[in-house]
Amino acid sequence: MTGLAKLLMLRVQGIGEKRAEKLDELFGTNLLRTLLETPEIIKAKTSCKRDSLMKLVEEWKARPKDFELVTRIADYGLSLKKSQDIAHKLGPTGLKKLHENPYLLCHKVKGVGFKTIDTVALHEGYAFDGEHRIDAALHFCLTECTYKGGHIWTDVGLLTDKVEDVTGLGEYNLRNKIQTRARAMLKDGEFSTDSSRENVCLSLPNMFSAEQYIHAALRGCAMRPTHLAHINASGLNKQQQASVEQASASSMSLISGKAGTGKTYVINTLAHGFRDARQRVILCAPTGKAARRITSTCNLPASTIHSLLHYDGQHFGRGPSNPLDGDVIIIDEMSMVDSPLLNALLRATNTDKTRIIFVGDHNQLPPVGPGSPLRDMVTSQILPSTILNECVRQAGTLEKNASAILDGQLRSGLSIRGLTNAWLNDRKRGSWVTEFSEKFRDPYACQSALVNAFLAARSCGYHYQDIQVLSPIHKGAIGTIALNLELQALVQGQQYGVRTAHNPRKFYLHDRVIQVKNDKKLGVMNGDVGTVVYMDHEKMIIDFLSGEISIPRFGHEIKNIELAYCITIHKCQGSEFPCIILPIHSSHFFSLYRSLVYTGATRAEQLVIIVADQYTKENGRKWGPWIAVKNTRDLSRRTLLRDWCTGE
Repeated sequence: MTGLAKLLMLRVQGIGEKRAEKLDELFGTNLLRTLLETPEIIKAKTSCKRDSLMKLVEEWKARPKDFELVTRIADYGLSLKKSQDIAHKLGPTGLKKLHENPYLLCHKVKGVGFKTIDTVALHEGYAFDGEHRIDAALHFCLTECTYKGGHIWTDVGLLTDKVEDVTGLGEYNLRNKIQTRARAMLKDGEFSTDSSRENVCLSLPNMFSAEQYIHAALRGCAMRPTHLAHINASGLNKQQQASVEQASASSMSLISGKAGTGKTYVINTLAHGFRDARQRVILCAPTGKAARRITSTCNLPASTIHSLLHYDGQHFGRGPSNPLDGDVIIIDEMSMVDSPLLNALLRATNTDKTRIIFVGDHNQLPPVGPGSPLRDMVTSQILPSTILNECVRQAGTLEKNASAILDGQLRSGLSIRGLTNAWLNDRKRGSWVTEFSEKFRDPYACQSALVNAFLAARSCGYHYQDIQVLSPIHKGAIGTIALNLELQALVQGQQYGVRTAHNPRKFYLHDRVIQVKNDKKLGVMNGDVGTVVYMDHEKMIIDFLSGEISIPRFGHEIKNIELAYCITIHKCQGSEFPCIILPIHSSHFFSLYRSLVYTGATRAEQLVIIVADQYTKENGRKWGPWIAVKNTRDLSRRTLLRDWCTGE
């Protein structure tokens, strides 16, 4: 739809989306002339309100350049509100700027990508090999590598390959021109690079400076002596005691370990030990769920890193001029912390006075955002580090079997048929249940088995809110979308007698839901899971662990709410649930790998149920779940931090 048609739809009563599209079809490029010279024709074609139509005509004639710029921007697929904001930024010469370089919109609007603008620009005759087009493609591809791939730097050769692919320039022998433009953008400060490297490796300036600051902070603290704090570590095993001693003797240290090695016990010992020594202790984690778990375990207040740094959705309120007021900062779930967030935390910390202790599991998935600080620290050993590998929990079946995944093994357990209340009472923690079958090769048979597993867990006394189904992907019979609909129908039907519409955007009272985008105004974060506790025609109230939130039924806020009977493993990072149900299916082969399966299995506090297809190929090799745990997909990221810390 053209920008002018969008304007008519917004401003003129009686013109909706279908009528606006019809006007586009009827008049094409003559729509503006028709509006200004013969508006009665538009009224006749749409039966719209004459007053609002004529008011728009008068306003356009009074401020033609303003309206022309807004609708011109909207032609590129943007909403009128966004178009108005951009027009204000572009100023009175906006039309001229837009005519010369339509790709500047890629930089002006968050969420508007190169491909959206490129389609319209090429259609209107912009040069296929124009410099503005190549520059925008370079920025787009480097941004994709950074925020989707998690890489801090990308070699100029690889970046050129990606630009050739996205622009179609690969067929025209323009590789040298693309790399010339990349070097020009580097010179202009739009990209950054480590000049000590032999090859040209490009980074976004904010990522370069983030890892530069992190490296300087780590290096400085690693070399700085600090006062020794005496903490009572009795009751811990030797590894845990060593980690406590090291943390109490270091200005900055690292503790990492796989599931069940007692990292939480160590945090508890450190936190209370420093408090007993009259030290001000700050406990934090990257997610609200992880922070609440620390609070529950240590009986001490903990917060998210974002809340700690007074993040308002765009900026951090804490920084060098307003540093954190604490003697010790302990950060849990460090595997989820990306480089930009760690940079913000370190900038808000007076590292000359404040002791910092990082705690996490480097075997888990890397963070969603750019960089992989925890793995880089473990690999480089730049900090005093302790790696815990001795399981400490009394009933460690779950932990031991989860740890076996890291060795490429997926162990069998009790079948679902053997899952009874009596058995669970005998083995209250660390229960490992598996259901492997050749008949599950059919994804719908696997889906049915997952529903049966859900019912089996319910029959053992687990409330449906305590059961979390995980899937590596969204689509398909055993993806999150389909499983959510099946489980919603099951819970609503059996528990509340409600027949569901089988629509992923249709919510009901008592539904389990998840917030999928940070909303500072509402006070909910990406990944927060809650329950619908009230619903009427206008609003829906969701009870998150942080409190009840009211959301308009037809506002933009509800777009960030999804069903959460089944969520992706990535969304579950930093959370724990009493019961986890995890499908491992060969149809997910390209999305399954060892650290993903390990992360999913270790989200369970008491019971994990794995449902997987199993069959033997002609050569006798087993397929399905075993392939998943053998796949050690390279999760390393191209980071400056690792290279600088290791001296490469």
